[in-house]
Amino acid sequence: KKGNQLVNDSNAMAEPGNGRINGETKDGCMNVFDPADGRVLAERQVPSPVWDGLAIAEGNLFLSTRSGELLCLGQ
Repeated sequence: KKGNQLVNDSNAMAEPGNGRINGETKDGCMNVFDPADGRVLAERQVPSPVWDGLAIAEGNLFLSTRSGELLCLGQ
């Protein structure tokens, strides 16, 4: 932690239009944040992602992994 800003190894972020932000770290931790206050609303372990490996299409969240997989994590 440096000052008031949290420091992490973010790999990708996506905003699905539902008032939340999805973020993933290099070690495979997927978080859902409240953009108003930065609170973590949900957390899930996922396979190690590639850089900027999140995409949103038709309400689904997709994750590209370092092993070459494309995962659909649902709505």
